[in-house]
Amino acid sequence: MVELQTLEQRGDARQVARPRDDELRQLVAFGDDPLRLGHRLPQQPPAPQLYARMDCSRLYKDFWEKRDPQAYARITPDQLAGVSRMALRAYDACEAGDEQDAKALFDRLGRMNF
Repeated sequence: MVELQTLEQRGDARQVARPRDDELRQLVAFGDDPLRLGHRLPQQPPAPQLYARMDCSRLYKDFWEKRDPQAYARITPDQLAGVSRMALRAYDACEAGDEQDAKALFDRLGRMNF
């Protein structure tokens, strides 16, 4: 596409067009406030207070320590694998921060009689 310009806009063909002031690429140091707008930016809210997290490792270990070792002899290997997977799922949920799911799974495991 050819751009049409008036004679006044064209200028001398031998001159190289100079960038306008707003097109100059100047480096600005990170953290500088060249436009002085920092005082207008909203303040970042304070970090939320951390609350006590569940001790996932302790809950997992306590589950296995409270079981009677003789109980493992009374259940099938498939049932033991299922209980083990559920305990690991509870531990994983706890580590991921899903306390509601972790509590529900650990409660369910605690109610199991085998």
